[in-house]
Amino acid sequence: MTDDNHGFCPACGQMLTEDSAYCPSCGKPLGGDPSPSYRGDAPMSAGRYSDAPMGGLFLIAFLLTMLFAVITLILGAYTAFSAESMVGMMEDFAASQGISLADLMASFGTDISGMSHADIVAAIRNSGLAALGVAVLALAGGVLCYMRRRHIVAAALVAVAALASYLLGGFITVVIGLLVAVCVYISKDYFKD
Repeated sequence: MTDDNHGFCPACGQMLTEDSAYCPSCGKPLGGDPSPSYRGDAPMSAGRYSDAPMGGLFLIAFLLTMLFAVITLILGAYTAFSAESMVGMMEDFAASQGISLADLMASFGTDISGMSHADIVAAIRNSGLAALGVAVLALAGGVLCYMRRRHIVAAALVAVAALASYLLGGFITVVIGLLVAVCVYISKDYFKD
């Protein structure tokens, strides 16, 4: 093995030992004279770096996916299961400002005029449940990245979670999520299949 390889086979990405003359995965000679016992029939791994530690864009994509999934899971669960108290807090805040809840929400660009208290609670609860769905999609994509399986499915799950996050009002999360999905997709060499 030469120092040029940084401990990995230049052909398939398999981790090498110090005294490797050939890659144990693909059989590529690693410098020096080829041995006459080399047969060239060593099994080829599916990805170049499928056994290498996560690195580069793949590591960043994995960490961002998991961070998004966990934050969305927490916020979605809180919103879904605390909708009644959230509406109560918003009503109390609006009253302390001397305005109605409808006027408060209108200042944020949301028209709730004509909605009953129960309708507002249901809308907030549904928003929380939608966030939970988005979190599950992102979490599934992150788990596939961690397992290094099904890179196209992992990228698709992250992309769908990103697009669905638009329903939650997050244009920035859509853009970042789609960039992360592209990073997962182009990191296919880190996946086993």
